[in-house]
Amino acid sequence: MSENKLGYNQASKYLSAIAEVFYEVMETKKPADRELRNFFSNNRQCGSRDRRFISEGLYGLFRWYGWLVTLIPEEKPDDAINSEDFRKALLICLNLEGMTDTLAYTALCDLASYESIEFSEDLIGKADQLGFLLGKVLSIEDLVPSWFSNVTRDLNADFYESIQRRPPVWIRIQKNGLAKVLEELKANEIEFEVPEKIPNAVKVLGKVNLVAFKTFRMGLFEVQDLASQVLVSVCQAKSDQNWWDVCAGAGGKTLALADSLFPKGRVLATDKRKHVLQEVKKRSQRAGFRNISLGNLEKEKRSSMKYDGLLVDAPCSCTGTWRRNPDARWTRQENVCHEWSSVQLQILNEVCSKLKEGGVLIYATCSSSFIENEQVVDEFLKTNDAFVLEPIAHPLSGEMTSGMINVEALPDDCDSMFAARLIRKKK
Repeated sequence: MSENKLGYNQASKYLSAIAEVFYEVMETKKPADRELRNFFSNNRQCGSRDRRFISEGLYGLFRWYGWLVTLIPEEKPDDAINSEDFRKALLICLNLEGMTDTLAYTALCDLASYESIEFSEDLIGKADQLGFLLGKVLSIEDLVPSWFSNVTRDLNADFYESIQRRPPVWIRIQKNGLAKVLEELKANEIEFEVPEKIPNAVKVLGKVNLVAFKTFRMGLFEVQDLASQVLVSVCQAKSDQNWWDVCAGAGGKTLALADSLFPKGRVLATDKRKHVLQEVKKRSQRAGFRNISLGNLEKEKRSSMKYDGLLVDAPCSCTGTWRRNPDARWTRQENVCHEWSSVQLQILNEVCSKLKEGGVLIYATCSSSFIENEQVVDEFLKTNDAFVLEPIAHPLSGEMTSGMINVEALPDDCDSMFAARLIRKKK
């Protein structure tokens, strides 16, 4: 088979796959990562190279959707390879993403008579170049939904630059395993960076299957974004304390707390979604943490137990993870922030009595919306005068804060996150 024919066949396969998942996400509003897993599960003939191209192409399409929306057909084309508009939108997306060194891209360019553009490094320059190509005026503000500016503050060029970059992989070292993990990274010729500000955080550069590492199987590290590691740093858990991780999810922060509390302290993990606690159990067993207990959320609310620390990493709109999940920009509406703020305040009110006097309550979200962050804390403090914010230095910048901390994607190359550290006053 000729190289041109092979490239065309690849391009046709990739376009069809990306179109199928893209339109399924836009119609159902389900997360793209979940729909991708379903697609690959039903199409096991896709090899690792195929999966990588399809995944990166799909996420790229969502990342640049705000600029390409007028080009992308509203309804799924019957045949994506022969849809001129969808084909052009994907080509521009691949060009912007730097995915131009494949046979499929070359075949698509030939088919569409498209010439690659040497896009500017900065986002405003890209907007001008692409706007000229499309015959319209583009702005960086188009890269997020119009309602977003109503629920957040201080949107600037750095914010837009950050959400258009692919997120890095961060890992958190545990059980004093730093030397062994770095040794294995070096042995596999994997580049990495170790920031000074957050102990045990390592940024892994390039593509690597970390779960195949021996040190991973030994439980010496977990994949965890730097922002989540900052949150655990804000907890300042001490080794003789008992903590309750109220909304534990899959348990990344539970394990980090357990490591901080070792050997005497303990952490209880609960979640409204009981099935996710199985992941906590699996991860804690791999790491060998015996100071983690799994509990029933509703039962724990009614118990007489008091804790030294409560971590409420509350469910939220997840707008702080838009660089990692660009599809969520276009499948959420403004009311999502208001709806979650009510849930968040309710959770705080339901569990705050479980804290000892002098104990620490950490409230956090991975949202960029002040409605879910500062506003929720202010509302909680209005009706719970036993609690006060405790001023704390920002773990990344070192600057003193009121007790409310915002982590931004730049300059530290991580998700955006909010955390508040509150103390229950002693009588």
